Amino acid sequence: MTMLEEAGLVDVTTARVVEQTQEIAKSLEKSTRKHGSDTSETPLGSLDRTKVSLGDSDRTTDSKRFIHDQWGTTGTMVKILNYKKMEKRPLTVRYLISKGPVLAGYKCIIAARCFTSILKLKQHGFICVSKDPETLEVTDIFLGPKFDKLP
Repeated sequence: MTMLEEAGLVDVTTARVVEQTQEIAKSLEKSTRKHGSDTSETPLGSLDRTKVSLGDSDRTTDSKRFIHDQWGTTGTMVKILNYKKMEKRPLTVRYLISKGPVLAGYKCIIAARCFTSILKLKQHGFICVSKDPETLEVTDIFLGPKFDKLP
């Protein structure tokens, strides 16, 4: 078990979550009875206006999966460890994003995801962060007290 798993910070795999929600949806369909407009199904979908799909999907898109895998808590921690091993200083959110990988058009979303992952890692003691006192921008990232305990 890794240190991130022990702290409960490992990102849940989306495939497992999607399978669980599909199983729950199937069991709910079996347990509910059909009344009135519930049976107004056609080969193209429901005639009931309250059941019209807006195109939203429970399935994860490739871009969401990419961002989750690369910039979730685990992916961000791996990047930080790699750059610390190479002794890159200062290590900032901008530096991490500039080294990528980043999808075209998703740079701001990835920066936000990276930042939230850094906050989670800081909260659990995996990293320490120094900030600019005026702008509160992250100026450097250091390994935290969890790594002091390693043999």
